[in-house]
Amino acid sequence: MPFVKLRSERFDIRSEYRDPLPGFDKVRFRMSFTDYEHDEIEEDTVATTFKNKAHDIRFELTHKPIGALRGVFGVQHSSSEFSAVGEEAFLPESETTNTALFLMETLQAGPVRFELAARHEWQTVETTLNRKVSHRPFSISGAAIWDIGGDYSLALSFARSQRAPNVQELYARGVHLATNTYNWAPRRWARRRRSRST
Repeated sequence: MPFVKLRSERFDIRSEYRDPLPGFDKVRFRMSFTDYEHDEIEEDTVATTFKNKAHDIRFELTHKPIGALRGVFGVQHSSSEFSAVGEEAFLPESETTNTALFLMETLQAGPVRFELAARHEWQTVETTLNRKVSHRPFSISGAAIWDIGGDYSLALSFARSQRAPNVQELYARGVHLATNTYNWAPRRWARRRRSRST
């Protein structure tokens, strides 16, 4: 019976500083490194080996209240190197980089609280197939929440979100033993989009 032998290591660094600069309440920094590998084994023989090394860095600043306005903004960067080697490899070797800017703000106006959040990303996927694909998804959401009193409130919200496809969604071709599925990515793939309002 086929089975998977997995190894994963993860390291995290997190820090927070209070009153780092004039006009700011705090700054947060987060960094992580993940080294992942798994072998898909059939009849005591390694059929395919998957490896993924990923880094993620996030830096955010919380500003002091500007009147009734409070919020945080920052930047996030991640990169990953992926490879699948063996008889049942269904993905090319690839390197993915993603950089994002984000903003979240809250404004209190009497009994009504307004919220706004936005995120813009720049993602690039390069493969050994001499292909390079770039996406620039943008997401935004907002809400108005009216505190009626007691435990009751009324809310009006909207959201428009986009997500860049990952390497599997772009280039998968073949059987994936670990999930017992056959993957087939479309030749062309636009960023995924979702809109919602309530």
